[in-house]
Amino acid sequence: MFIVRDILVEVSWWKHQEIYHWVAYQKGEKILDSQCCSGFERESDATKHAEQEVNYYLENQEEAEE
Repeated sequence: MFIVRDILVEVSWWKHQEIYHWVAYQKGEKILDSQCCSGFERESDATKHAEQEVNYYLENQEEAEE
């Protein structure tokens, strides 16, 4: 697990599919995940993708508030 700008991200290995997936939580609620992807072979790739998606999500939230 790691945090990106107050968003908790959990990267986990799905043994039955042999890939990594990630889920992002804000204030205890799931806000994003990697279900739209086919998964990642390496944990580092899942982590990088999660960081990009969370940053994109937060940038859109900030723009919506303006």
